[in-house]
Amino acid sequence: RHSSDVGGLQILLLVLAGDDATLSSVTGTWVELLIARIVHARSPARSLPSRLQLRQLAESCVAEKPPSEEDSTLALAYELLVCCCDNDAPGAVRACSHDESLGPWFLAHALEMLPSGSDHLPNLGCDQREYYRLQYACALLPHIATRPVALRYLAMCPTYGPCVLDAVVERLGSNGGDGEHLDVLPTILLAENLGLKRASAAATSRLM
Repeated sequence: RHSSDVGGLQILLLVLAGDDATLSSVTGTWVELLIARIVHARSPARSLPSRLQLRQLAESCVAEKPPSEEDSTLALAYELLVCCCDNDAPGAVRACSHDESLGPWFLAHALEMLPSGSDHLPNLGCDQREYYRLQYACALLPHIATRPVALRYLAMCPTYGPCVLDAVVERLGSNGGDGEHLDVLPTILLAENLGLKRASAAATSRLM
């Protein structure tokens, strides 16, 4: 046992010293190797790697420990990391949309990692972040249980959020049933609390 403890301590010291061969031997995936090299193989006095350096480092880690065909998550992680390093918002969205394990929620937040996610979309009149947040909100709006979450996303959509809320409240109130009116009032109150006051006031006036 004494010899195994000594061996373990030697490995620990080599990891802390940033010995590349040891880092490679004690990590199982390219992600673990990348993190180990960033944390242990770089001097504490040095800043974090630039995007170009990060991409080059990730490429070397993937070449050394390529993801298996069965592990699509690691392959997707590499594709997203490359897109982030290249500031490629369309590429990030394309990668996410091709993966069935990622839903609209991920797309609604993925572009927050990219400065170009705020690029304006001339044909739609809003930026990319709002576009995907709006899609996610619209997927949640039809269900009473998820409507409060949808309204929170609409509050982050300055261009189309109020208009969408206005249309939803108008649809809820147009059926004329007491149940629909009871359902729309909490929606209006929550929207007002979230800062969508103009849309909630317009919707309230139609229900009066």
